[in-house]
Amino acid sequence: MRLKHEKKEYHFETLLPLVNIVFLLLIFFLLAGAFQPPEPFEVSSPHASTSEEEAIEVATFFLSADGQYAYQDLVISKQELLILAAQLEPIRGKKAIRLKADAATDAAAVVVLLDELAQLDITEVRIVTLANDE
Repeated sequence: MRLKHEKKEYHFETLLPLVNIVFLLLIFFLLAGAFQPPEPFEVSSPHASTSEEEAIEVATFFLSADGQYAYQDLVISKQELLILAAQLEPIRGKKAIRLKADAATDAAAVVVLLDELAQLDITEVRIVTLANDE
């Protein structure tokens, strides 16, 4: 007597669609995220009693404790900084920049730089500070 053997079909549920979705999400978040370029040198910001976040993106210039100037990831001279600042496009009718100066920077050097920027019609300079922990 011969019994009929039914072939059993194995249904493997594959994880491939789940892996595809995970990789698509990973690619989406990599592309959608805004990366901040590295700073050209270490700058420790001074402390202030108030600190507020800015809503618009402006050009950031760096000033180290030993008097070096930088823009984005390039170390530049003071004259090059002034040329770059003069070429900035106005945002909402204002020519604004962000200055990230080291806390150990000589205050006279910062004041001289602010005066030279004012002569270039830079109407707003935002100095980056850290909030005091009270």
